[in-house]
Amino acid sequence: DRGARGARRLERRSRESLDALNRTRGIFDSGYFVLAAIDGTDADRRAAAGVAVNVDSGGEAGRILVVPTTAPNDPATRELHRDLRDRVAALGDELELEAALGGTAGALAEYDERASARLVWLILALALVSYVALAPIFGSLLLPALAVVLNLISVGAAFGALALLFQGDAPLLGGPGYIDVVAISAIYTVIFGLSLDYQVFLITRMREGWLRTGKTPEAIGYGLERTAAVVTGAAAIMIAVFLAFATSDIATTRQFGVGLAIAVFLDATLVRLLLLPATMRLCGDACWRGPKWLRKLAH
Repeated sequence: DRGARGARRLERRSRESLDALNRTRGIFDSGYFVLAAIDGTDADRRAAAGVAVNVDSGGEAGRILVVPTTAPNDPATRELHRDLRDRVAALGDELELEAALGGTAGALAEYDERASARLVWLILALALVSYVALAPIFGSLLLPALAVVLNLISVGAAFGALALLFQGDAPLLGGPGYIDVVAISAIYTVIFGLSLDYQVFLITRMREGWLRTGKTPEAIGYGLERTAAVVTGAAAIMIAVFLAFATSDIATTRQFGVGLAIAVFLDATLVRLLLLPATMRLCGDACWRGPKWLRKLAH
């Protein structure tokens, strides 16, 4: 009898505990229970959970992570970003909440969009500044224009090589399959500065030869003879440095190194030692013409 009564008491208590659990089951489905569990966990997990929910503010803020199925530079991805930006703004207005689209991916998408829109202005600004800086050095209006145009040719060729090596579904040198806008801006800016150095080395010596002989072919030979080794050696050093960047596992850094190495190689060989002398020979003495006040600045 005692055993039977004990069993009945145990069964009754179990039913009561189960009924109490059923009555409070809603706590397990509420956000408060989840927040309590997150808040009581170790520091690392609590910090990791902050990606999705703001524990410190009592769960009053949340984050939704959206992962696109297309590449970062794909037009569909940019369209998704614009669509989400509009939807988030509409959601905030509808629910009277503070809503915003952010995160690293969103920031990079907006940076890429704005940087791409301003890339043309960057090209024009650097070309104009280069022309203005070179004109008083060369004492000519034509030579700075030739130098800027040849700069654009070498940079354009480097970008074409980058597209061949890094774009597509299976790029030859790996990476995400697109050229990062940061790498494009950096390559264009750096190669313009390096090209100015080569041009000043080469053309100032050509001008010195022209002042001595008064003949453009002799001036070209004079400049090449005295600067070809310097330009080639400097280019070899810079190419070695940039190829070190090209070994990086980070796609942007690798593109930066490969792009600059190609641009410097083309600029110091094909452009400076072949295209520039050939173009100057075709233009003849027109290369050295300019206003009298400008020619005085070059002396």
